[in-house]
Amino acid sequence: YFNGGNSLYRTDGSAGNLERVKNFSSLDLNECAVINNKMFFKAEGKLWWTDGLFTFIFINLCANQNSGYSLIEITGVFQNRLYFIGSDCSSGNELWSTDGNYTNTALVKDIKPGSASGICCRGSHISDSCIYFSTFSDSFAYKFTLWKSDGTDTGTVIVKDSFPELSNSKFQTVGGLTYIAIPGLYDGALWVTDGTDSGTVWLSFIQN
Repeated sequence: YFNGGNSLYRTDGSAGNLERVKNFSSLDLNECAVINNKMFFKAEGKLWWTDGLFTFIFINLCANQNSGYSLIEITGVFQNRLYFIGSDCSSGNELWSTDGNYTNTALVKDIKPGSASGICCRGSHISDSCIYFSTFSDSFAYKFTLWKSDGTDTGTVIVKDSFPELSNSKFQTVGGLTYIAIPGLYDGALWVTDGTDSGTVWLSFIQN
């Protein structure tokens, strides 16, 4: 599958075997994942799926809202479930998961109950054992809080408060440790975490 001018195409790599699957007003294949033989992807602010023959909106959390832009980010597949960040327009932006079936799609945790968004920005990552993401800090002005989740409500917990924003960050998990390269206005910073407060430390400055 590939994006050709906001059109989804598929090919088996052979000459002359190229097919346009569907046109969209906006299409982002930088965030996509495969589960249960279906590719899930972001288009027109919503979560879609395709098996190459049929292409449908999987879930539009803001179906009753005029904007319709409910899907913020597709995180990826963790323990046979697809995780994504979105809003149902009553709970704000939060972490959701699905096994590929609509009836088994649910909010993982409502971090900030009500219409406020628990997850404030893009920049989530799946490590070997959990999912990392960030929220606005409740304790420090202009700071963020690093969270992790094992996919359950009780297993979605704070890792470290007073943490940089994760937008546009790069992640790499090696040997149980997750390294996070966070860009800055002038210089970025390299952090590492093992999923604990004491094990989440700044390593060095890096050039953007």
